[in-house]
Amino acid sequence: MKRIWNLALLMAVTTVVHSNASDHPVTSKTARSPSAEAESRWVIASIEASLPPFARRLMPLTEAGLMLQTVQTGESLGPGQAWYKSSQRRHDWDWLSGQFDRNLDRRITSDELSAAPVLFGRLDRDGNGVVTGEDLDWTEKSTWVQKETQSLWLLRQIDRDGDGRITGKEWNDYFQRFAGEKAFLNANDIREAMLVERARGRKSYEDYWVRSLFEGDLGSPLEGPRVGDAAPDFTLTDSYGLNPISLSQFRGNKPVVLVFGSFT
Repeated sequence: MKRIWNLALLMAVTTVVHSNASDHPVTSKTARSPSAEAESRWVIASIEASLPPFARRLMPLTEAGLMLQTVQTGESLGPGQAWYKSSQRRHDWDWLSGQFDRNLDRRITSDELSAAPVLFGRLDRDGNGVVTGEDLDWTEKSTWVQKETQSLWLLRQIDRDGDGRITGKEWNDYFQRFAGEKAFLNANDIREAMLVERARGRKSYEDYWVRSLFEGDLGSPLEGPRVGDAAPDFTLTDSYGLNPISLSQFRGNKPVVLVFGSFT
């Protein structure tokens, strides 16, 4: 029944993009209605999500179907989870070690990369003095990624204004919220605080995630280019919102790095 309601919600969102609900954070104020192709993908994804388990085993979910299923079930989002698969790239650890690991010990030292000391410092992510495959691993199996995920989660709980920084007041407010009349927090208090905040976040943002998905703020049902494909041309304004910039202006003229930032 819940999936049927989600299908109805999808139909409503494609007609009226913005919700007037005041008890949930809003998504992009300038979000445009989905294209006809995107709408059709979401309709198909909703049908997939309504299928019984045995039918899903016979017909694997599309990426759009996986996205919808993830927000419906409240699964975690992060590196290697849901539709956040490991990135595809040409220049991975095998390529890097093939270029610089002269003694074939699966480690690159600063001497082996002496021509680019600044680059070595950036690649040595964990700061242990050598570059290994672990330094280039961005999946959930990486110890560094696990610690980064935990630190970012804690930052977002304490950083109430969302500016990416924790002030003394924000830190003290967080302490007072869970310490109460006590003058301290112990391991049990911190664990309880984390459990309470995680449960509260899942409940409060359930509708928000579905709405964000359909509005295009959380992801697109249209799959992007693969490794080796030409990046599609686009035109956006500069950081001042004044001058239009197109990717085609730079194609063939200079190396271009495209960084598509996530939402916060």
